[in-house]
Amino acid sequence: MKNIFLHVGRGKTGSTAIQAFMAKQSERLSHDGIHYIQSDGGDRGSGHQQFAKSFILSPPEYMIPAINPKEVREKIASEICESASQSIVISSENFPLADANAVIEFLHDLPVKVTVKVILFARTQDELLESEYNQMVKLKRVTKSAQEYFAQDFSGADFFEEATKWESLVGQTNTICRIYDGKNGGVIEQFLNCLPGPLRQTKGQATVVAASQENRSLGMLALTTVRLLNNIEIEDRTALYRHLVDQFNGGDLPAVLFNSDSARTIRDSYADSNTKFLQRYFNLRGSDLGGRKYSDEERNALRDRIIAMDLSG
Repeated sequence: MKNIFLHVGRGKTGSTAIQAFMAKQSERLSHDGIHYIQSDGGDRGSGHQQFAKSFILSPPEYMIPAINPKEVREKIASEICESASQSIVISSENFPLADANAVIEFLHDLPVKVTVKVILFARTQDELLESEYNQMVKLKRVTKSAQEYFAQDFSGADFFEEATKWESLVGQTNTICRIYDGKNGGVIEQFLNCLPGPLRQTKGQATVVAASQENRSLGMLALTTVRLLNNIEIEDRTALYRHLVDQFNGGDLPAVLFNSDSARTIRDSYADSNTKFLQRYFNLRGSDLGGRKYSDEERNALRDRIIAMDLSG
C-alpha cells in the first residue's frame, strides 16, 4: 500500500516555496521514506503543473493547456509504481481547477494499491486577494483595479467548499488542512508536518530557503507602474519589467491595497464558509482564519503612506 499525498495548493499559499524545497531536498526526503515525484518538472522545483492541468476540463483564458497530457500521466504513473517509498508527494496549485473525481480515479486505477491524502492550505481572503492580484498584474497583464478584480475574477477562496470537494472522495481523515501564516512564515515546516515520520534532518533544512525559491510580490510603486504599462504593447515586456522591479527594489512600500475596514469586508464575505471550515477541520469556533501578515494598525499605517504618495490607480 502506498500513501499518495496530493498537495492541492491553493496558489499564493506558499506552494512555490514548498515545491522548490521538495525538489532541492528530494534525495534527503527519499532517505526519510518520502518520494517527491520527479517527473513533470518535479525535479526542477516547478510543481507538477502539466499533470494537474491534464485534468482541467475548461482551462481559464490565461492558462496554456496541458502539454502532452497522456505522456505526463504515464510518466507519473510509472514513477509511482516503481518507487520504493511508501509515501509519494504530488504538488500543484492547478489542482483546484481540476476534475477532482478524475484525479482520484486515475490514482486508484494504478496497478498498485494506494491511499490518497489531500493537503490543502487556506489563507485569509483579504491578503490572498492582494497577493493573487499582484501576481496577475505581474504575469498576466491585468489592467483592472484590485476592487474590479475582486468583483469579477477572484475565485477559489471558499476553502470549505474546496476541502469538502476532496473530502467527499478521500474521506475527512485523509483531508489535511492548514492555514498559511503570512507573518511568521514556516509554510515548509507546516507542510512537512503533514507527512509521516519524524523527518528530523529534512526539517532542519526548512528554514534555509533561498530568496529565488520564493514567489515574491511587487511593491506598490512597481505594481502601479507595471499595471499602467500593461495597457501598452511592448516588445520585450519581461526584460523591461525585470529592470523596473530591480530599480524599485529596496525602496518600495509593500503593495497593501486595502485599509483595515475594506480588508475586513472582504473577509466577512466569506464568514459563513470560514466558520464551517474552521469547525470541521480545526474544531475551532469563529470565522477568522488568522495568519495575517499585517495587523489592522500596520495595514492602516501602510495605506496612509501609500495614499500620501499620490499614485494614480
